[in-house]
Amino acid sequence: TLASSLDAIAGIGPMKKKNILKKFGSVKRLKAAPAEEIYATPGLSAKDVQRILKWLERL
Repeated sequence: TLASSLDAIAGIGPMKKKNILKKFGSVKRLKAAPAEEIYATPGLSAKDVQRILKWLERL
């Protein structure tokens, strides 16, 4: 699931994870999203988004 997958990313705690889940709902949708859309997710810093993008590249 997306929730358990996000646990592998440093710095992504419960609130950030909740915002990501609310906006994207699945790993597939998160991976398909343009970087700008991920950057626009409430509560995520640029560093968080960079970590998420790096994690997505490894999937």
